Amino acid sequence: MRSAFLSGMILGVVLAGCSNAPPTATQPTEMRAVDVGTAVGSDNQISNATRTFDPQDVVYVSIATDGATPGTLTVQWYANTKLFATDTLPIHPTESTNFAFHQLPSGGWPKGKSRAIFFLTPEDKHAVEFEVR
Repeated sequence: MRSAFLSGMILGVVLAGCSNAPPTATQPTEMRAVDVGTAVGSDNQISNATRTFDPQDVVYVSIATDGATPGTLTVQWYANTKLFATDTLPIHPTESTNFAFHQLPSGGWPKGKSRAIFFLTPEDKHAVEFEVR
């Protein structure tokens, strides 16, 4: 009888650890998805998605993250193949969230293919490409 009681207690503790609880400080923050567009909402998600821009458009990029460890989010901006700007943001997420950045080069975007590359660590990167016509 006593071993059945202890087995039930152990099972209860194990099952309690399998809940869908929000991320904890020990769950590393990871990037999930990146989007690009001409506007971003109050939730830092792209509200007008597109991958084609005019030279005078402000380009917005948004990265979705999971996890709850602090870090530094970096985005490198490339016009065609030339790196022209780097933005960094210290982050302290407590749940899944989005972070947004925007850019308009001085003098406008040159025509061609451009991209933004996000980094949390040197090994963890996500990129989004877009075209300026």
